[in-house]
Amino acid sequence: MSAYRTVFTAEADVEVRGLPKRPSVALYNTLVEISRDPWQKTHVDPLKEDESFRFELFDGGDGVVHLQINEEDRIVIVQGITWVG
Repeated sequence: MSAYRTVFTAEADVEVRGLPKRPSVALYNTLVEISRDPWQKTHVDPLKEDESFRFELFDGGDGVVHLQINEEDRIVIVQGITWVG
């Protein structure tokens, strides 16, 4: 089965542009892995009632990417990125 397509919301697009190189590469690698199997490579966001809202850590735990999985269209929608570096 093919990988899910990854898209960024406007907010997440701005956030990713501000990342230094190391966390940017780590985020990219994390999203590649997520796109292959998003349900297994992410965790349910406990603050949301809908299990399609997920998160995953990147850059050794210094970053978190918040996303939503659209199963019907096979899209991973990056909602936001936080990095503490």
